[in-house]
Amino acid sequence: MLKLLTQSAIKNVFESARFYYYLLWCLVGYSMLREIVQKSSLVYRSEPIFLPREIIGSLFFVFAFCSTISFLMNNRKWVGKLSFFVVIILISLTNEIRAAINFEKYSFYYSVFSGQLYYVIKVIFPLMFFNFWTRLDYKTSFSKKFISVLETLFIINAVLIFFGALFGVTLMESYPLSIRWGYCGILMHRAETQFVYGFLLLYNLNTKKPISWKAILFAVCMLMSGQKSVFLWFALILFFVVLKKLSYRVMLISVIAFASAIFPLILEKLINFSIFWRSVYDDYGVWGVFFSTRDIAFLDVMKSALNEKGIVDWAIGNISRYPFDVEMLIIDLFVFFGIIGVLVFLWFLKTWLPTWKWSIPIFVACLVGGIFGIGLTLIIYGVFLNEIKKSQYHSESF
Repeated sequence: MLKLLTQSAIKNVFESARFYYYLLWCLVGYSMLREIVQKSSLVYRSEPIFLPREIIGSLFFVFAFCSTISFLMNNRKWVGKLSFFVVIILISLTNEIRAAINFEKYSFYYSVFSGQLYYVIKVIFPLMFFNFWTRLDYKTSFSKKFISVLETLFIINAVLIFFGALFGVTLMESYPLSIRWGYCGILMHRAETQFVYGFLLLYNLNTKKPISWKAILFAVCMLMSGQKSVFLWFALILFFVVLKKLSYRVMLISVIAFASAIFPLILEKLINFSIFWRSVYDDYGVWGVFFSTRDIAFLDVMKSALNEKGIVDWAIGNISRYPFDVEMLIIDLFVFFGIIGVLVFLWFLKTWLPTWKWSIPIFVACLVGGIFGIGLTLIIYGVFLNEIKKSQYHSESF
């Protein structure tokens, strides 16, 4: 009996692409439902309704547990696959012990569910998923199916964005009930929405048909989000995808460098069009506007690292504790995992990314926020990468 149950679990769960496909949609579906309900109640009710975070936490726990088992079962090259995870986990456990010894108010419960270990879990398990999902989905097409359904949902969301912008519907705004402009629809949080539209834009940009109506639609939706990071997306897409000649890329870098140099000069006139950015400029200055005040968090972290921390902290992190992050991926990796963690992560990226084109989300995260702090977005990113790798492999085979 036990043997039959074990065989059934292996076949229908741990080695089943179908199981992970539907589990992923449970995560995405509840995340969307939670965003719709909470955003609607925020706009139309005096007291917002917050759906239980524990449900998505439980789903993610099931996902994480199954991912761990499947990762161990479906990877034969242990050294290459495990080195990144072993290093990050050892660093994290070491820092957790150091925190428990040095901090009087240390709480293991808080660390697991809201703090440092919570952040580590959100990073580790999606990356484990990538490593075995490629093998499970090799003979199926669940990645392509997932992307197709996701694309349809976000085309519908695009219609809602245009409707909201045209008629001034508060529910569709990126920053509802605030003075900041932008529209992201209702499916996901504005940061997640921008990244998903970015993934879809990259997916629809190819050499055979570089400009399609879908690519234009997704690009416009990104612009309408009201987030400055969109311009970084577009600059990187120009550099890695559109411009093929080295001379054109040098020209682009020159234009960006010139624009950055004159940015402080023209900013005073531009910010008069936005009350929000005018207030940010008055409080934090030019670079506070440019980096959305992340420069201040960065300087605070570096001041702490230089004046209060030692060699061990620089090597393995623990300079700060999550959720007190800078929202700049490489800086956060250094803060939490040290120089060793950053180097191991860069090595992992080298083996993980199929093309420079698909490194664009990582570059964006390094400057204006991290997809590695949003577990679900990171999983979605991995599904796109898997489909691209599989398409490349089949094209090379033929």
